[in-house]
Amino acid sequence: MLREGDVVKLTFPGAPNLNATTTIQRDGNINLVFLGPVKAAGKKPLELKQDVLQLYADKVESKELNIELVTDAFPVFVTGAVGRPGKVMSDHPMTVLQAVMEVGGPDYVRANLKS
Repeated sequence: MLREGDVVKLTFPGAPNLNATTTIQRDGNINLVFLGPVKAAGKKPLELKQDVLQLYADKVESKELNIELVTDAFPVFVTGAVGRPGKVMSDHPMTVLQAVMEVGGPDYVRANLKS
């Protein structure tokens, strides 16, 4: 399933002017030439392909479209008494400890490490 933060590459062999590499936005949409926002999050690549081909039906003669998942990174937000609170992009599952270490570890002055 596609989700927010995934980068997808759409290639139209018969209409290269429609080719796009785009990130699925927070609202779950990608932006495509001539169409604007198109819902992508929560769909399988094949479902997105069918939807896009249907939306472009009057703009392309060839019904060929390749969709490639370029990256499936997702945001993890770390706050609190850590070195650099903020967003970490991850392309694999991570534990809380791994996320904390990605932002510089705990702030030993402010963090209550006993609880």
